[in-house]
Amino acid sequence: LAQLIYDLKQVNPAAVVSVKLVAEAGVGTVAAGVVKGHADLIHLSGNNGGTGASPLSSIKHAGGPWELGLAETQHTLLTNGLRSRVRVRVDGGFQNGRDVVMGALLGADEFSFGTAALVAVGCKMARSCHTNTCPVGVATQRLDLIEKFPGQPEHLMIFMLQVAEEVRQILARLGYRSLNEIIGHAELLQQTVTGAEASFIELLPLLWVPDTGQPRRNVEARNVLPGGADLGERLATEAMAELDGDGAPVRLRYAISNTDRTV
Repeated sequence: LAQLIYDLKQVNPAAVVSVKLVAEAGVGTVAAGVVKGHADLIHLSGNNGGTGASPLSSIKHAGGPWELGLAETQHTLLTNGLRSRVRVRVDGGFQNGRDVVMGALLGADEFSFGTAALVAVGCKMARSCHTNTCPVGVATQRLDLIEKFPGQPEHLMIFMLQVAEEVRQILARLGYRSLNEIIGHAELLQQTVTGAEASFIELLPLLWVPDTGQPRRNVEARNVLPGGADLGERLATEAMAELDGDGAPVRLRYAISNTDRTV
């Protein structure tokens, strides 16, 4: 994975490289490896998401709750001093502002809305996205069905504005002015026990925040590659200068080391 990320950044140094992970036991260790591989963004998906275009096996049987995966990822990255180097995005059934605030408190920088956004523009959840027979024209190439599409840009705009308004109201009740102020502050959450069976569930490990003195959110714009690995760029620059000349054979000599992954 580190090799692939390196190659992508060599081809396009300005690209933001994202790696998608599924919320499950052990995802924190994988996330730490992704950051050490110099990815810029980790996209963490929970088991409650999945539009009709997703395979049925993935919708019903893949992954676990995003809350568990996000908490483990946040703990692992903080403990290893990696949290500030990467943006963490989460999805998996996000529907309202409460979900956004909950995700921020558990450590997410960004949030994705899939199914809820589709419903806002008219999706009927027919689960036929992969058959080209969407009855409301959301996911189809058939012109007769596309004509039935009821959505307008304003529908999605209004939905997102309402989500943002709910986020603002919750932040006001907590005494904060922006999401950035609460990212990673899981200590603001409190377990509510309702019902006899719920008393057997202990969620305190999710609300524990490692006291590492490190930032709890992303503060670095890019997870830059280590220095001293610019041989490919130097080779391209000097070779191109020669090739733009009279077309004579080009012979260049460089020292190479194991920090030069790809030339």
